[in-house]
Amino acid sequence: MEDTVFCGVFDGHGPYGHVIAKRVKDLLPLKLGSNLESYLSCEELLKEISLNAADRMTSDSLVQISANGESRVYNKDQDMVQMLLTSIVKAYRFMDKELKMQVDVDCFCSGTTAVTMFKQGQHLVVGNIGDSRVVLGTRNKENKLVPFQ
Repeated sequence: MEDTVFCGVFDGHGPYGHVIAKRVKDLLPLKLGSNLESYLSCEELLKEISLNAADRMTSDSLVQISANGESRVYNKDQDMVQMLLTSIVKAYRFMDKELKMQVDVDCFCSGTTAVTMFKQGQHLVVGNIGDSRVVLGTRNKENKLVPFQ
């Protein structure tokens, strides 16, 4: 995906926290990428349908798709945000299940917090698990960071 950035901070805790944080750092972006590729395949299918059916643009971000007599207004911006949210939640859940299956790591006494940020174009999706958080900020006229919450 063009114009895409993924960032994450993983803060391990407990005897195996460093191992868990490293596994999440290594696997979460791969799983997220895989989820996004699946959604992009669906996006390509929608584009193909819109090209082959009697469709029309209703605005810059809305496309009316008509296929088999059914009509749906497809909002590219809303669907993009929903795709990002769903992909991140699925990736987090995958990591949770994956870590629980590891026999060499005690996930009962160890774990990691996670703060992730996914930027695609103008869309920004932030997720966190645990007691870590991210603060969105802007710069004022004096170029000082000002938290935006």
